[in-house]
Amino acid sequence: MKPLMIIGAGGFAREVYAAIMAINRINNHHDVLGFVDLELDDRIIIQGKKVVLTEAALAEYHSPLDVVIALTDCGKRADIAQGLINNSMLSFPPIIHPSAVFMQDQVSFGRGCYVAAGTVLSPGVNLEDFTVVNLLASLAHDVQVGRYSVINPHANISGSVTISESVLIGASAVVHQGLELAQGSVLGMGAVLTRSTTAKASYFGNPARKIMENG
Repeated sequence: MKPLMIIGAGGFAREVYAAIMAINRINNHHDVLGFVDLELDDRIIIQGKKVVLTEAALAEYHSPLDVVIALTDCGKRADIAQGLINNSMLSFPPIIHPSAVFMQDQVSFGRGCYVAAGTVLSPGVNLEDFTVVNLLASLAHDVQVGRYSVINPHANISGSVTISESVLIGASAVVHQGLELAQGSVLGMGAVLTRSTTAKASYFGNPARKIMENG
């Protein structure tokens, strides 16, 4: 078993831990040492594991270690990943729940991506580094997901959609076929997107309309 640390200590981190335990029941591969969180201290116990270290200490880790970033804020995922990837001791395995449905040789997974229980990934889907596809989301054929992007539970992404870097898609949102979600855009919970988005803008409603710029 290879030692692994989970960055984050909230609800999503506990979901990631549960997924790792589901993987271990099939192939006992990950030895979870604990959780990393700057807002907590080492007196806190989560899922029977201590909150240990800090992100700064992790960046200087001197032994082989797997790391999973268990945060759903795109910006924080990007900042943490960029602060750690130059440490040759750290690896970022994709964490894929055993109940996810996909054809092994027709879907690609980047470093540090997370695929939750009940997701469906059709042929041609490409998940770049540090992406999240959360519970029961569905990605149709040839969907491209840029690094650090987060797709929340029950989202439904139609075929040939391109999701750029650091895009946030809300729970139960729907994206029509062939659209492009530009870098840093946000699609709100339950929104139905019928037109491509512009960069760093938020869209809500059915049909989804731009309501604000994200700066």
